[in-house]
Amino acid sequence: MQQFLLYFQIQNLERQIGRQRSIITDSETVLTQLDDQVATLIEYDRIRGPSGSIATRQAQAEERQTLNENIDAAYTRIETLQTELTPLQQEKLA
Repeated sequence: MQQFLLYFQIQNLERQIGRQRSIITDSETVLTQLDDQVATLIEYDRIRGPSGSIATRQAQAEERQTLNENIDAAYTRIETLQTELTPLQQEKLA
């Protein structure tokens, strides 16, 4: 029974770590999409004006900040989860 509980705890922590990694991947994908939007405007020499790359980048600022905060929080959560997971994995090996 103890081994089953240990296995369940390890699986749960690994699943949570996977979820946090998905958050990081998804947020990085959106940041790349935002960068691509700005790059497209620069490529077509649309830098200034209300629909230019500068205005677009400013309009994206809040979303970019939120995405970066999500990434930072996910890395912090992974670190915490990994700290919980390591002793359980060592116990399983023992």
